[in-house]
Amino acid sequence: MTEQPLSETELELLAEAGWTALEFEEFEEANEAAAKLRANGVESGYRIVAAAHAMVDEYDQALAWIDKGIEALPQDWMLRMQKGIYLSDEERFEDAIAAFDEAAALPQAEIHWLEFNKGVAQFRGGLLEDALKTFKAIKHPEASLKADSMRMTMFLTMGLPDQAVAVVEDELSEDLEIESADQAETMSTIMIQAAIAFADLKDEAESPEEVDKAIDHYVRAAISYHRENPQTLMFMRELNGEEAEKASFYFIEVEGLIQEPQLGPEPRPCSGAFLILADSEEEALEFVKAFEIPEVDKSSLTISESEVLGAQNMLESDEVLYKGLFEVHPLELLMDGDEGLFAEPNLN
Repeated sequence: MTEQPLSETELELLAEAGWTALEFEEFEEANEAAAKLRANGVESGYRIVAAAHAMVDEYDQALAWIDKGIEALPQDWMLRMQKGIYLSDEERFEDAIAAFDEAAALPQAEIHWLEFNKGVAQFRGGLLEDALKTFKAIKHPEASLKADSMRMTMFLTMGLPDQAVAVVEDELSEDLEIESADQAETMSTIMIQAAIAFADLKDEAESPEEVDKAIDHYVRAAISYHRENPQTLMFMRELNGEEAEKASFYFIEVEGLIQEPQLGPEPRPCSGAFLILADSEEEALEFVKAFEIPEVDKSSLTISESEVLGAQNMLESDEVLYKGLFEVHPLELLMDGDEGLFAEPNLN
């Protein structure tokens, strides 16, 4: 008996389940979903399997599945975009750029994402001027943010921190509305890139004090957009510059009060968890106080739970480690009866 074709809603849910399974490396479930999608003529049935191979660096198989998809669905632009991304990962930059251009000629192609990925391939392939032009020409709100971040990455890599600062201070709209978590994360990255650029300019600045103010401003902005951003935490550790000679890793839960105007005038209890390299619990708490957003009453913060995870060499790193925050979890409001948020640290 022939199976009935799935509805559009069922296919969307199936594709979401396939991608989610892939995110958690549940490859069997992802492949099962992909097979059903292919049977219904959906491009993600090929893309999911290709992505599974790419996750384990099997790019030949990944590209083979993409080519099967293109043969079955020649008018699908997303298959060609994914092909371009994998070719770029394989350092076949000319072929990658050609794949993005082919995709751009297809119906319903989202040109802004194709141009963004083309710019990445140009940058990785050493075509720096072409990449800068490609990124600057992107005007789609979400894609243009990522393009601005890539331009700042390029300027910092090229030793041009003043040009990176110009992207933020001269070109980024102050009225930009952040409509998604992805946009907020990108804005956080842009803000910390600006802080890095100012730090690079400090030695030659006429007023180092003004540069310090700018660095603090952009670090605060990065935290406000996405508090868990690992780039921000790394920059703060390096800026602090205290080498961890005899420090230990502490995983602590901190409780305190936060002002949430939308919930009323009274401060509300809150909790957050942190992985910190410090000489003591007391010093770990001071790092948290220095990090937290203005809405949090710093004087109210106390350690509710603490675990010493070991000495600094537990990360098996040959690099010099600086004391400070290594991991920050979301800040949560506590309701009556809540016992806190003692999450598991991520030391991978």
